[in-house]
Amino acid sequence: MGSCLRFDPSAPSYRPSDCDQKDAAYTLLAVTTDARACIDVPGAVRAYTEDAKTYCIGMKGADPATSLNGIRSGDCVAVKAGEPSRSACGPGTLPVLKVISDVAKQGGDSAAYLALRCREAGAAKVNQTYAWGISPNPESASGQWDRVLCLGVAI
Repeated sequence: MGSCLRFDPSAPSYRPSDCDQKDAAYTLLAVTTDARACIDVPGAVRAYTEDAKTYCIGMKGADPATSLNGIRSGDCVAVKAGEPSRSACGPGTLPVLKVISDVAKQGGDSAAYLALRCREAGAAKVNQTYAWGISPNPESASGQWDRVLCLGVAI
């Protein structure tokens, strides 16, 4: 683990690369036989399957401790420059009220649609939502969000 990777759009696949290379934008975090397991690997942003193995891939240089993977109700999120990250709960952070798995995108990703999904899951007083997922490559999109975070009012 920890090997640097580059995305090869002509394949499309990920290939080992010298970490000093500009195109080595990714890091191998874990290898599994279950692509769905990557959603809970700290720092994983992609799941790439080849030859019955799934590679959980993260961004090179990212801190897995601040990733949203594996976040749970009761944890907190900080938003800096529009990007959420896991953070110690404190002033300005948003408490995670509920984490919902596998939410269909067919209803869209509007705040109202996602807040409704949160309320249906039992989260009251949702102030904000954040939806995200893991895709096999930078150009792909799935029909569902792997996780929706139902967030409360800032502490």
